[in-house]
Amino acid sequence: MTDCALIGVGLTPFGKHPDRSLKDLAAPAIERAVADAGISRNEIDIAFVASTVSAITTGQVAVVGPVVLSHAGISGVPVYTVDNACAGGSTAVNLATHALRAGVARTALVLGVEKLYAPDRATTYRALNGAADIDW
Repeated sequence: MTDCALIGVGLTPFGKHPDRSLKDLAAPAIERAVADAGISRNEIDIAFVASTVSAITTGQVAVVGPVVLSHAGISGVPVYTVDNACAGGSTAVNLATHALRAGVARTALVLGVEKLYAPDRATTYRALNGAADIDW
């Protein structure tokens, strides 16, 4: 396969959302994207989830992708969590494109979910400062 297409999109409105978890932020976007694509969740073969500073602001470490997808009713597929700062989303799209073109999957889900807000402003600053070369 050399061609692939974006067949559905979904978005949760941007904002601080102090009372919403990563799961709560991701679920509506996933639901809208799946509906827009006209597919069911069980047609998703692979997923790429971009998230960078949420580990610091929420404490959810290492398994952001599997946690948010499981909450949205998606499990049993390979899930890759991508941490690449501001390029995380485009990196996830790039990886999904490679997987589709290689024939590893027929349908891929790409999700970006982030929580930059923390009740303690110092935590937010620490998260953002960590997205640069700390020795610089």
